[in-house]
Amino acid sequence: MQDGDGLCGCIAFSEEGKNEIEASGLVRKEYFGRYIPWKDSIDGALGAVTASGTKEAARAARNETTWQILLVRNGDTKLGNAFVKNRIDLSRDSGGRKGWNWKDDFVLARADEVQWLTVTHPPIGVTVWAEKAGKPENHKGRCSRCSGMPVPVWKEWSSKELLCASCWNDAYQNPM
Repeated sequence: MQDGDGLCGCIAFSEEGKNEIEASGLVRKEYFGRYIPWKDSIDGALGAVTASGTKEAARAARNETTWQILLVRNGDTKLGNAFVKNRIDLSRDSGGRKGWNWKDDFVLARADEVQWLTVTHPPIGVTVWAEKAGKPENHKGRCSRCSGMPVPVWKEWSSKELLCASCWNDAYQNPM
């Protein structure tokens, strides 16, 4: 979504996240860590949010999910100023999605254009979710819950159990 008129970025939120942003007028970098990871397409934003470590992302493995996509555009002048002030850099995340990293809180009123879209996304599948969420511990292991084998297994963070994608997704959404 880049063109000669500046740069457009997309990021996906839950309905709750959208409501917080609209109430405050800004996207807080603390939601994400060191920077705000804007993507260059709606598909990129959906790919990033379904790879995030949230319960909503885990729910997307088996359920149709609705996401609120924030699109912002900044013209060349604002973009140039942001680079000069070291607030932005171009990026590519671990999933290969292109985008840009904004290093401060992002004030919506300062953008040239702001738009919200609602997108419904089909289930991505538990294996796809698990592969996005982390690297398998063992590609031909045995699940400690359902005893499925030989299957890829992931180490569940709190219990350290080795779980297949389906059991890990259950554990992630419903911690004991």
